[in-house]
Amino acid sequence: MAVIVKVEKNGSFIFRSIKGLELTKDDEERAIKLNNLVKKSLRKFVENTPLLKSPNKKFKNKAEVYWEFGKLIRDIYFKSGLVEPSEKNLFLLNVYIHAPSGLLAKDRGPNRRHIEYCFRLAGYPKKLAEKMKWSEWVYLFDSPSIKKELRFDKWNELKIIKEPENINRKNIRLFAKSINSILKDMDASELSDDGLNNCYDAAWELAKEMIERDFKKETIIRILKGIVKKRNDVGDLIGGINSTEDFVKKQLS
Repeated sequence: MAVIVKVEKNGSFIFRSIKGLELTKDDEERAIKLNNLVKKSLRKFVENTPLLKSPNKKFKNKAEVYWEFGKLIRDIYFKSGLVEPSEKNLFLLNVYIHAPSGLLAKDRGPNRRHIEYCFRLAGYPKKLAEKMKWSEWVYLFDSPSIKKELRFDKWNELKIIKEPENINRKNIRLFAKSINSILKDMDASELSDDGLNNCYDAAWELAKEMIERDFKKETIIRILKGIVKKRNDVGDLIGGINSTEDFVKKQLS
């Protein structure tokens, strides 16, 4: 299969495929069909979202609008039958061609793409996605230990449900820093579900405890740097030898 990744000024298409340069007529026809579907769907989305027609106005809740945008492109990706899973990145380039400026934001790096984050956010139930501000979602999705690990989303979804009172900027940001320290230089994809969840739970409880004790910035930095050096503690946490509570106590002692 192939995807249109650019439309020239004269209207001609630039196709790309993970298969290489040799495309069949069927590949190109399917790519054009996908391109038309994306274009039509986004046009309809804009028509039903008045604020997108008023560039001087700002959304009160960006997470809600970006979730809707992500839901639209997820539906095309999963349900249209026109996109190969392996060509997801090419598909998102096609979306970028047709997305109105009101739905876009500057990419924060080659692996920190706004449209990708909208796509990921829409994997959450809408009501849960709206529990956090867009800036906090971006902070999480930017985090090295979370960026490529989609199992985080299921854990996070349950955390939002169970502890809505703790879903705030301070907790979220310190949690992200904590999990980055725990999983630093590790390939999270090699961890079992239980081992990974142990790390998430420990990072969450550690962050809450440091906030509750009102630790100064310098103390927090010292603790997080200490975790990076205590690989045995992290190994015991992952293996279930030490509980979340024990791990947190050790880091704060």
